[in-house]
Amino acid sequence: MIRPLLILGLLVFGASLRAQTAADASPFIGGVWAGNVTPTSATVSIRLNAPGQRVRLQVSQSESLTPAAFSSVVTTAAASGHTAKLTVQGLVPDTDYFYGIEVGGVLRREPASRGKFRTFPLGKASFKIAFSSCGDFRAADQRAFPAIVAEKPLLFIHMGDLHYSDTNSTVAEDYRMNYDNVLGHAVQGQLFRSMPVAYTWDDHDYAGNDSDSSATGRATARAAYRERVPHYPIGPGDGTIGQAFTVGRVRSLPT
Repeated sequence: MIRPLLILGLLVFGASLRAQTAADASPFIGGVWAGNVTPTSATVSIRLNAPGQRVRLQVSQSESLTPAAFSSVVTTAAASGHTAKLTVQGLVPDTDYFYGIEVGGVLRREPASRGKFRTFPLGKASFKIAFSSCGDFRAADQRAFPAIVAEKPLLFIHMGDLHYSDTNSTVAEDYRMNYDNVLGHAVQGQLFRSMPVAYTWDDHDYAGNDSDSSATGRATARAAYRERVPHYPIGPGDGTIGQAFTVGRVRSLPT
């Protein structure tokens, strides 16, 4: 005969286990990536799974993330797909930084929420920049991505075709999921967490093969880009997504 006290204990244990499982569940969709890096600042973008979550970026020269600099707190909203774009300032030029994401005041430990970047140098400097395009997260051969990471570039310039989903839709979530698939990928996600990126699209990651300004998904693709990409300053909502930035004494101009 099972005593009532034992039954009560099992019920309490089960409830505690469910609560702990819920607390441990990751709040993130996809993963982090950094961009908009300057000698003294950087922006990190991350998508969460619900609105109303208070999110903050924590940045440190130590992998332990202490002591740290912090961004302002951003509260996720459904209108932006629960994405948080977090900018930290006051950093030291030409310096390696590690970063992590706080949710509700708690620093998360998931790999999807951790990354690193190096601030840009001021003036004369020696550095390496990687260029690439045309990556498919569904491809069997992913060797190019760890090869780029191994080179330890200061910046990764992605020249388009981040994926080959060929989305041409007026549904924002369709475009958001394309970013999720890349940033949450076991191999490609590691690249984007290892270095900052400057990214612009081509046709396959905009609105499909040979798509142009007449594409059905044009406005939606543009909105999703602004929402999710940690880009350098760009023009008005209907203008080009071309970006200009300076690394040391090198000026990169939009095309």
